[in-house]
Amino acid sequence: MGSSRRGWVGVVWGVGLAVCLGTAGAQVVIPPPQSGLERPWIPPRGEWLQVLTATDRWLVLQNERGQQFPVAYDSIGQFLIRWPSSLERIAPDDLIEVTGIDLGTNRVATDQVDIYKGPARQLVTPAVLQLLGFNRVMTLFDWERQRTFGINLQYILTPEEQLMPVRLHVVAPAANVQPLQLMIGGNNVVTVVPGLNGTAVTEVTPGDPQFVQPGDMAYVIPLPGQSTPRSLAVGRLVLYKGVGINAFAR
Repeated sequence: MGSSRRGWVGVVWGVGLAVCLGTAGAQVVIPPPQSGLERPWIPPRGEWLQVLTATDRWLVLQNERGQQFPVAYDSIGQFLIRWPSSLERIAPDDLIEVTGIDLGTNRVATDQVDIYKGPARQLVTPAVLQLLGFNRVMTLFDWERQRTFGINLQYILTPEEQLMPVRLHVVAPAANVQPLQLMIGGNNVVTVVPGLNGTAVTEVTPGDPQFVQPGDMAYVIPLPGQSTPRSLAVGRLVLYKGVGINAFAR
């Protein structure tokens, strides 16, 4: 939830035009850029940042270059926390999210399994989606068009996308834990196969300022055009904790 995981904000200098009319004709004068505070900027596709300080209203993030970014919690579009977990913590009413390589015969290879419990289940919607290229979602119409008219769907992909394997995105409750199998309806299951480097398991919850601590790492995606010199506007902030939610000292 993996998933799976892809310019908005920049420094815009105002340019004033002064037009002086005289007997020799129009003269255009372009003044040099005005000094002032610059808006904070991170790459549009996101960046890893570390928490320096945190209060109940604000946190200050820093990148590896030492640049610091103040962020108000009320300026964050979506705030999530990932907690390390294990397959043994999966309950029957939890929703499980995986995205990985489609191995065929209802099998998916992935390096990430996300668990959603209780109210956190509202963060996701049960689904089984086949993905091509840059997360193009395959539909029944696409497959019917290929079967009936012989249209090779690979032709609609860019050269970069054609090199990507077909992927499977699944959100569903667990039928079994060892091996992990997800119920997708009609007495069918999708078996989750660990990736080449194994599979990380995390529990995902809505963000809460009381859990933010200096030293935490966060992946931050900016909100286009909304940052000010005083605050970085964030579209999504995913905070990564080093201990499970049950072991966290509140």
